[in-house]
Amino acid sequence: MTKTKKLNRDKVAEMIQKLIALQESPNEHEAALAAAKVQELLTKYNMDLAEIQPITADVNLVVEGYAYDWEYVKTLPDWMMNLAQVIAQYTYTTVVYSGRPRVGAAGSVCRSSIPLFLGRKVAVDVACGMYLNLTSLLLKLAGNARKEYTKNQKDNGESLSGYSHPSVYRNSWLFGSVSGIHDAFEEERRLFMMENENKGSAMVVAYDLEIDQYIEDKFGKLGSINRTSNKKMSAQGIHDGQVAGAGVDVSKTR
Repeated sequence: MTKTKKLNRDKVAEMIQKLIALQESPNEHEAALAAAKVQELLTKYNMDLAEIQPITADVNLVVEGYAYDWEYVKTLPDWMMNLAQVIAQYTYTTVVYSGRPRVGAAGSVCRSSIPLFLGRKVAVDVACGMYLNLTSLLLKLAGNARKEYTKNQKDNGESLSGYSHPSVYRNSWLFGSVSGIHDAFEEERRLFMMENENKGSAMVVAYDLEIDQYIEDKFGKLGSINRTSNKKMSAQGIHDGQVAGAGVDVSKTR
């Protein structure tokens, strides 16, 4: 490599460094355009993010973000774990589960499995915010759906026991809603790609190796976590939850 080419690559690397910093912008449009431009420059100059890391190490440190929800103790329901995984996928973070102490009734100390998002600070902040907002929203919608379901069952003289019990319907609704949320994220990504197809748009998925190394250094070998087992599931509840989840405007839950 000639001195001139090396100088040009250094300038490009410096430009990419500034663009990566712009991805921290609270302006979503500006952040998205910066991400698209980073990918464009990397492709145009046949560069790798590894070449940029030494320059931008202070910007791209792996940080942790706990998403608290103390309603659940010991083990999260499957739908909440699934939701954390979906959010991690679309915010380019990694999620692990950490047992944290909780003071329960009468001062008793319990341990709760709390989603721990890992990644760049801006992504972790978004992931935690979305997790808490979507959890709260889905619980509220599930409660409303249960009331409506119960009323309809009574009005139609239908059973409210066994697989038709309102609690079974609610839990099934929540389980299905996460699949709908996944569909909503897919639609948002599709629209984003259409709007930015001429701007070299591709979200920059960076520093997976750094996150993996961070996990290894801090936690060592990760163990498994117990998953709750829903013995009864309602097909209607799952369907209704999926439809409702797909209708959520996920862009407003950040």
